Amino acid sequence: MRFLKLFSLFLLFFFFSLSIIFAKTVVEAEIDKTKIATDESITYKFTITVDSKDKVLKPTFPKFEGFSILSQAQSSTVSFGNKGTQSMLLYVFILAPLKTGKLEIEPGKVKIEGKEYLSDGFQVEVTPGKTQSQEPGPQIPPQPEEDQLEPESPQITL
Repeated sequence: MRFLKLFSLFLLFFFFSLSIIFAKTVVEAEIDKTKIATDESITYKFTITVDSKDKVLKPTFPKFEGFSILSQAQSSTVSFGNKGTQSMLLYVFILAPLKTGKLEIEPGKVKIEGKEYLSDGFQVEVTPGKTQSQEPGPQIPPQPEEDQLEPESPQITL
């Protein structure tokens, strides 16, 4: 299930990258939900689009305080066009909240050609999840002791 989710996210960003192929340096972050329950997860995506000749240092990601990182993935795409070559780096994190309340995700940072770029930060509202209560099955009322039958001993017939 997670593989399909990450694969679909990769395809989504691949097609998204086609629309910004001729853009200059772009650093973006996004999350798929801003309101979740404790039994749900969110997807955080950090995208860097640059000219291929630009030197990109490893990004500094948020600490994701209040979240647990369930999985993470990275991909890169190089596109060739009339106006030059573009590279897109995509980092994806699947996050699960560790507590309820309003949790902050700080901006991510990356240095490209000596200039620092910041992404957006986010606020996520986390509510209690649904408790996994067990549905009781049909209840059979206990029988009074005098009505209870004693188990019969097995009989063997030859």
